[in-house]
This record gives sequence, structure tokens and C-alpha cells, in this order.
Amino acid sequence: MKVQTIPVRIARNPHFTTNCYVLSGVAETDELVDVRVPEAQRTAERDIAKECAGGAGEANPVKESSPGTTEIAVVIDPGDQPERILAALGSAKLVAILLTHGHYDHIGGVASLAHSSGAKVYAHELDAEAIATNYQQIRNGYAAFSKKLYGRFKDFHNPLLSNIAPRVDVLLRDGEHITFGDINLEIIHTPGHTRGSICLYDQAGAQLFSGDTLFKGTCGRTDFVGGSPASMHTSLQRLKELPPETLVLPGHDEPTSIGAELELGLSEY
Repeated sequence: MKVQTIPVRIARNPHFTTNCYVLSGVAETDELVDVRVPEAQRTAERDIAKECAGGAGEANPVKESSPGTTEIAVVIDPGDQPERILAALGSAKLVAILLTHGHYDHIGGVASLAHSSGAKVYAHELDAEAIATNYQQIRNGYAAFSKKLYGRFKDFHNPLLSNIAPRVDVLLRDGEHITFGDINLEIIHTPGHTRGSICLYDQAGAQLFSGDTLFKGTCGRTDFVGGSPASMHTSLQRLKELPPETLVLPGHDEPTSIGAELELGLSEY
């Protein structure tokens, strides 16, 4: 499994970024319902290519990496800039969008990606209901921001998709394993930042996608609605049991490791 980190700008603010992760792998062709990129995704990619090139552009078709297999991709926390994320997919078929929690800076690109690709959206059951509400906050914030800049509403995404709120197709629970081809992730429910915060653990690759639960040298905030210092402490105690060589890929800022955080006092967070 290959991992790309895409620091997406939230509301195009260069000082506020969220780490979006693109996981690339392969799947047996017969595991997929449709190995072709949906026409909506092809159209979106062509439009993006034309806009970037200032003229004609054509998206790459999905290609089989070897007989009987297909390149696939999974996206974690697409906070914004869906056009950048689509471009990073290359010829891979987007099969899933995984959300570590429902805050606006982690879900801003979900609706566009899901609509254009047909990928299902996965989130913990305790954050699923809040996601549509938080998406409306994004639109309201964009509207106010763009009115100040332009004197009118100017959509930052594809205008055809701007009114579509993200939906959660698959509810996740603690301890489940989700598999997409050769990509296998364990769900670790880590409430504290939100009630439904999760980490995604790739045991084979010794890496943890920690969302806003664990950062380099600190943990996520607990003063938002649904946050809990006691729950955060319990969640961190679970994470410290992971192998110390586990690479931690957080929702913001730089990577770290479980071992490095133990040395910095993870047990005391």
C-alpha cells in the first residue's frame, strides 16, 4: 500500500491545512462492482484538467495493474480542494472515503468526491449525524468569506456539486476491519475530540492515521461540542499499547511515532 499526504487548504487559507491521505493499492477485478471510473468522475476530471491546462484535457482511464487486478484508492479526511485530491488519484479508481471524525475541516471535499466517483463514505456511527450539520457550517462560512472578498457568493468547489451535503453510507464501529483489495485497516474508536473520533490502524504497514486524536507532542482539543478530556485520556491509553515503531500520521502538522510520543509523555496527556 502506498500513502500520499496532501495538505489541503481549508477555505483556500494557506495558514489552515488538513492532512488528507490517499492510500493506493490493487484489488482483484472481480472484487469490484465496476472497475471503470464512473462517467461523473471522468467528467469532473476532464473539467479539472481543462481548467488547469487552460484548454482541452483528458483524464487518464483506469488501467489494470496486472491481469485480473485493478488499481484502487482510498481517501482519508478530504477537508477541501477535491480537485487536488482527484488529480492525485491518477488512474486509480476511488472506492472509499474514510472520515476520522465529522469536523468541517475534515469533510469539506467529501460531497464532491463522493458524487463524482461513486465512492462510499465511511464514518463512526456516533459522528455520522453531525457530518451533514458541519457541512452546512462550511457552506455558511464560505458564503460569508466570499461575500467579503467578492461582494457575492463564489463557490470554491464545482458549482454543480455545491448544494450536495455529504452522506455517510457505512457506519463504523470499534474493532472492525475494513478491507479494500490489499488495503486493510482496523477501526480504533478514540473519543475525546468528538464522540465518534476514530483512528485507522494499518498493522501490516505499522502506521496509524490518527485524525485529531494524537499529534506530534500533544493530543487533540477536547473543548468542542462532544469533546471530553476523560474520554481523550482513555483513548490515548489505548494508543500507547501499539508497537512503538508505529508511524503516526495525524490530521494536521507533522508525522510522529508511538515511541516518540511515549518518550514525550503520552501516558500523561
